[in-house]
Amino acid sequence: MDESLSFSDELLNRAERLANSGQTRDARRCLEHFISLPEVSAASRVAGYRLLAEIHTEQKELKSARRCLAAALILEPTCPDLHYRMGQAILADGEAQPKRAWNHLNLAIAMDPSAAKLWSALGRAALQLHRPKEAVRCFRKCLSLRPSEPHVLDELARGLANLNSEDLSAVMMQKGSFALRPQDRNYLQRQFRMYVALESQERVSEEPAILSFPSAGKLRKVSEAGAIIRIDRASSPAPRLLAFNVNNADK
Repeated sequence: MDESLSFSDELLNRAERLANSGQTRDARRCLEHFISLPEVSAASRVAGYRLLAEIHTEQKELKSARRCLAAALILEPTCPDLHYRMGQAILADGEAQPKRAWNHLNLAIAMDPSAAKLWSALGRAALQLHRPKEAVRCFRKCLSLRPSEPHVLDELARGLANLNSEDLSAVMMQKGSFALRPQDRNYLQRQFRMYVALESQERVSEEPAILSFPSAGKLRKVSEAGAIIRIDRASSPAPRLLAFNVNNADK
């Protein structure tokens, strides 16, 4: 019995190493075998399902990811992280129902109301459900918990951009102010303008263009539609990102 348990633990560890090294096909085989072992504990099986869901999510196999998370939730229905991951997998799928994400995220918040990432995700779910006021309430709560963390400010900027306003100050006045330090407000402003420009670019062209520029450092001008982040695969010695010009974001 001890030998079989050691074998299952080693199998899970091997799957984690394979996944971390990018060998996702082998990692999936290990995890599928691991999950099928009858001697695996419920907690370890949940860990296996969670890792398998991560792999499916990275490969844009969102339905498969949700199946893994649903199986994990049967074993551990009171885990806020599993409900959060399920909500994320639903929100990332344009064909899924955002109401389901809303339900999972509310369950997660009921279990862990101090987790900023849960409120941020709930705000995005509110946006997909066309509830902008509720979204801003969630983002405000998120900021009150983690006011200076870049990923929280970035999520807020993305959400505010989805409110279809091109002026952050107007959004702040109309939807309620957010108490931020000056440096955090500046970061939020930059991220907001970037997401507005990205959405404008996506409306113009479905496929991003690959732009090249001289390796000497000076960038070529982008179209009047505004600058956008682009990968330059022609530069040397290594690919770089085309700088984002916020001054052109609203043109």
